[in-house]
Amino acid sequence: MRKYWLSPLLVLALLFGGAMANAHFVARSVEDWCAGVELSLAAAEAEDWDGAREALDAVYAAWDARQTYFHIMVEHEELDAAEALFAVSRSFAAAEEGAEFCANTAELLTQLALLREMEEISIKNIL
Repeated sequence: MRKYWLSPLLVLALLFGGAMANAHFVARSVEDWCAGVELSLAAAEAEDWDGAREALDAVYAAWDARQTYFHIMVEHEELDAAEALFAVSRSFAAAEEGAEFCANTAELLTQLALLREMEEISIKNIL
């Protein structure tokens, strides 16, 4: 009888471990991206538009490098929203439009935080 319990428990443990690994990977990725976006925002507030563009371009390159994984694991609507916010922030940085850049970048940070929240292991995500 004990033999029949091992397989389902092993499958359950593997699924839970995979979910935890995914949550950790997403959280770590989003933390890195947010740190880069905040650097870009700080540079823009200091009127260092070259620094703001470079920091945002670096974040976007890191974002783009992980898109295959994220398109498999995360809802596409949320990724598309973040992608659109990246595009708008990059255009505001290119045009050196400070107020618009700051407002859009704040919205981008919120969208990135939402991606992390969606993948957390929490009771509200389970129910």
